Amino acid sequence: MAEKRSKRMLLILHLAEREEQSAVDIVQKCRTHHSEAEQQLEQIREYQQEYLERINSKNTGLSAREMISDRQFIQQLASAEDAQLLTTSKARDVFDAAMAAWQQLYQRRKNIEDLIGRMRDTENQSDEKLLQKELDEFATQVAVRR
Repeated sequence: MAEKRSKRMLLILHLAEREEQSAVDIVQKCRTHHSEAEQQLEQIREYQQEYLERINSKNTGLSAREMISDRQFIQQLASAEDAQLLTTSKARDVFDAAMAAWQQLYQRRKNIEDLIGRMRDTENQSDEKLLQKELDEFATQVAVRR
């Protein structure tokens, strides 16, 4: 007897599951990267805030050179914050794209599972009809022999 369609479709399901798992792995990596980028941004902001508080708390008069140096460093921190904001934004975009890809693969796998379920139902109905037909023929043969 030939292999049923639902059983042959299990290979397709297996492949879909592997693709989905690969997408899950990518989503996890992207989530980690995005989380790390956000943590780095937060660290830059905290350091920037601490540095500004330290400058503002100095009671002694600052020389022009110290003021220029502090201003340049604050500008460097602002540039680092802007660069990290960009990195965080890009990491979020990559994460969102990975999530969308995973969602498509998840839906595809679910659709394949549903299709296999419908195929099995159809095959079971056909098998039951065939069995019922064979039982009816057997009952007819038994009745004719008597």
